[in-house]
Amino acid sequence: MSGATTIKWQNGMVISRDGTAIAVLSAGRGPGLVIIPGNNRRANHYGTLAQRLSTRYTTHVIERRGRGSSGPQGPAYSVEAEVDDALAVMQHTNSDLVFGHSYGGLVALHLGLRRRVTALMAYEPGVSIEAMTTFLKGSRLAPIGNAPTVMFRALAFLLLHGADGRDTRTMMPTTSAEIAEIVRLDSDGSRYAAATSRHCSSAARSRPPT
Repeated sequence: MSGATTIKWQNGMVISRDGTAIAVLSAGRGPGLVIIPGNNRRANHYGTLAQRLSTRYTTHVIERRGRGSSGPQGPAYSVEAEVDDALAVMQHTNSDLVFGHSYGGLVALHLGLRRRVTALMAYEPGVSIEAMTTFLKGSRLAPIGNAPTVMFRALAFLLLHGADGRDTRTMMPTTSAEIAEIVRLDSDGSRYAAATSRHCSSAARSRPPT
């Protein structure tokens, strides 16, 4: 975990298209690789991943909106705002490789719809949680009775992608807006076929090293 990581980060800051300041943690040497963290994750949680890649890539981990020294999500928050943030980091660091985890994977997929990049990887992207929603609502295992389906969607997302600890509590205010975007964008995934970048979406039983 990040607490045992000895990686030496370089702190950076970029300004996104709407004027929001976005912090970035960078390390390593080689082609630039932008990492977009998932829900309830901070940039420093990807220290082990960045360390393992540091001999081949310069990793730039985004401190997403509402986290750390980055600016707030803002009243007009959307996945597209996060795409703007990632594009600003890519331009500032001259990077053309993108890795997104969980909700960051959803951001990466939408980035791929707007710009062709050398390579794009979406790991466990948050593109649909209908299966878990149906299971929770049908099984009545969740102690929220006959709540609206959107509540089950929210619980499903938290069960699948949540994390414990102080960082999670400080990031919880960002979760509702992200859940709303996942619900708004829920689809069969066909929209992402329009992406022209070389890309890969992956799901696994274990998380990437963080």
